[in-house]
Amino acid sequence: MNSFLAPQQDRSTQTQQKLLDALDHLLQTHSFEELTVARIAAQAELTTGAIYRRFKDKRALLEASFQRFLAQSQELQIERKAAIENIDDVEKVGYMIRSTLKFTIPYIPLMRAASVLNDEPSFELMLTARNTSSDWLSTNLVSSTLTDEELQLRTRFAMRTISAVIRDTLLAGPSKGQKTKAMEVMVAELTEMTAGYLQIQR
Repeated sequence: MNSFLAPQQDRSTQTQQKLLDALDHLLQTHSFEELTVARIAAQAELTTGAIYRRFKDKRALLEASFQRFLAQSQELQIERKAAIENIDDVEKVGYMIRSTLKFTIPYIPLMRAASVLNDEPSFELMLTARNTSSDWLSTNLVSSTLTDEELQLRTRFAMRTISAVIRDTLLAGPSKGQKTKAMEVMVAELTEMTAGYLQIQR
């Protein structure tokens, strides 16, 4: 996961961000396999040399974009901490699911593209990010019967299931209106199911 070069100057950092933004934009309408270095450079209004001075190839550019996504997912925890201060445990679960959904939607094309990386470091990074979220949630919940350790394990499993359901639902093809309604129903159902599985009550 370290085949791209770290930028040495602010200007180089800005150029790198433009390239990552260009890749993310193109992935909204193209598969990763369809994209060329020249196409990404053109979208960023830069030369192909600007890419090759920073990245070995387009795969390395994808790795960097995926790393940025994971870093931004960590920043989400700060927002979550403030948002759950005055709500009950069931509402905390619902908020976690809803915020995960809201955060994930723009990144579905990137996550789909990142699947081509198919390497252990990528999977480990994604697992770490998901476990960080689930562990953070479990420390803010009180189960009626589960020990803290059992609650943590169940929360991790629940977040893995929730992530899979969200991914599969977002990758499905209903119309925008149908998808919005489906999302609302999905959040309500997942909240009720997860609260029961974690044995928490209002």
